[in-house]
Amino acid sequence: MPHVLCDTLLQVHGGIAATAIAAFYLYSDRTEGFVSSLNGTTSVLCELRRRMTSELTEGVRELN
Repeated sequence: MPHVLCDTLLQVHGGIAATAIAAFYLYSDRTEGFVSSLNGTTSVLCELRRRMTSELTEGVRELN
């Protein structure tokens, strides 16, 4: 009989733990991840703008 109670408690607490982990994953703060992602995007856009400006400048110089 005690092992049945232990199994039941283990199942209940396992379910609670699984729910808590799922809730943490869904509602946890991901601000740092977004910030680092946006910083990477910003640096790529700056590099793209620099290259476009450089190529446009070369094209305009060739026309003159």
